[in-house]
Amino acid sequence: MIINLAQVTELKTKVRLKNLRGPEALQSRLRALGLKEGQEIQFWMSLPLGSPLVFKVINQLVGLRKEEAELIEVETAYES
Repeated sequence: MIINLAQVTELKTKVRLKNLRGPEALQSRLRALGLKEGQEIQFWMSLPLGSPLVFKVINQLVGLRKEEAELIEVETAYES
């Protein structure tokens, strides 16, 4: 099932990145952080007000604004 990354809220949930949307400058910045198609992403935590959201990508933690996470399409059920 394809959802946006901001909808992933259960601790340690793993998803696979399918598509980056939004302005090219934002897409370029996200790719520089390791967010590429096919990359596994794990929900790590959200701060008390719900933004930013923190995800584990490769071996680093990446904080994203909720608005940015909404532009990232991910697949929830996949085979590793």
